[in-house]
Amino acid sequence: MHTRSARIDDLLHAERGYSAEVDRIISLVERYKGSDGTRLIDLGCGTGRHLEHLRAHFTVEGLDLDRGMLEAASARLPGVPLHEGNFTDLDLPRRYDVILCLMGSIGYTRWPENLDRTLHLIAAHTQPGGVVIVEPWIPPEQSGETLVSTRVAEGPGIKVDRMRTSRVENGASVLYFEYVVTTAEGEENFAERHELGIFSPEQYLAAFSGARLTARHEPGGPNGPAAYIGVKD
Repeated sequence: MHTRSARIDDLLHAERGYSAEVDRIISLVERYKGSDGTRLIDLGCGTGRHLEHLRAHFTVEGLDLDRGMLEAASARLPGVPLHEGNFTDLDLPRRYDVILCLMGSIGYTRWPENLDRTLHLIAAHTQPGGVVIVEPWIPPEQSGETLVSTRVAEGPGIKVDRMRTSRVENGASVLYFEYVVTTAEGEENFAERHELGIFSPEQYLAAFSGARLTARHEPGGPNGPAAYIGVKD
């Protein structure tokens, strides 16, 4: 996962429009949520950049598998409950009025059966009238070619060069990241590999419906062309 890159994640995404994305999240919640509660959890919360804005509107929590991400989120969000764990094994002691899984993180379920299981667990943690917002990973029609991209980011005393290679292997979207981090202490090189499942719109909708969430497809998500909305009856 992002074990070694967690400390530079904010630098790499410094220009991302988190505030505008949160505005779209709030709009979707207001449109679909049928409960009065305000408890929200972000599954795959990373360093807490969305929660930083959402906490003005909701009682927020976060969950992430990567301890480095949670350490950064904890520094940003003192007092906010943050859980270390995998949303494919979601098991928390309360239910929520809003559950988010953004930025294609749902792809880490990898297999259709894990997608189905995860949506069942999410539904079990959702209050009646609550809303689930999932931003999908890339659809099948966008997964046919190998793509290479680079990003350079600089901050006080640090420069990061990142190369990303994306290809399909064994039916999965596989991302290879190569990093060069330069500071006054010298140069550090490391790599990460991520494997995400590629699911069709029909599979997402079926997973929501199978979890007894009223499923809707939104053509405009918080950070992309699509989002899937589930409402707990």
